Amino acid sequence: MAIDEARRRELREKGFVVVPGLLSPEEVERYKGMLQEMSGISPESWKSSGRGFGGWNLTDGVSKKKDFWGLIDHPKLLENLRAVLGDGVKYLQHSDLQVGFSAVSWHRDNVHRTYGIGRDWDEDDERPYDLVRVGIYLQAFEESNFRLGFIPGSLTRDAALQQRT
Repeated sequence: MAIDEARRRELREKGFVVVPGLLSPEEVERYKGMLQEMSGISPESWKSSGRGFGGWNLTDGVSKKKDFWGLIDHPKLLENLRAVLGDGVKYLQHSDLQVGFSAVSWHRDNVHRTYGIGRDWDEDDERPYDLVRVGIYLQAFEESNFRLGFIPGSLTRDAALQQRT
């Protein structure tokens, strides 16, 4: 598949690409049901408890739970990844499952956590760092009172947020 230069540029400039409707409504309901069963957190209990942070997390859950393996090689996911990264897409085993688990503030998902050290922080256009983190969010705001926020360009060294951290 040919690389979609517009989406690749969007990833390089903003740091993210949003793909609405990646999963079918039936897939969303199936995965939500499995997560509810594993976590014990239902939409009703979420609303009544006023949960905000914490929640439930299974580290590397997609890799550990066979019922979620279909997400790893989901055709629509792979199609979108190949459009941005090319045909050499590979799965890296870091695939948490979470319900009601949230970061308190802005953070950057990457392998090398120390600012400025490691390949995550190399922004050389000659050697783009083609590692992406895929997040699949299954709930609507009306269900969770949660809004996922992205800060365009916050991945760069000169971003205002990087200068403040």
